[in-house]
Amino acid sequence: MPENAAFLFAAFTITALLIFGYCLFINGRIGGLRQDVEALREELAMRTADGGDAAGDATAGVRRE
Repeated sequence: MPENAAFLFAAFTITALLIFGYCLFINGRIGGLRQDVEALREELAMRTADGGDAAGDATAGVRRE
């Protein structure tokens, strides 16, 4: 079994590095989404502060019954 210990250690190391890299990637994506949500909140606040409809033109062609 000791002759395979190096391969086992290498496999665990590679797996840990892949998981760490994936976590960094996801963290970056979440940061971008947070910026997008904040920009949308600011735009919504500006639209509602102007006295306009909060939905804007998104519901312009929708019939309400």
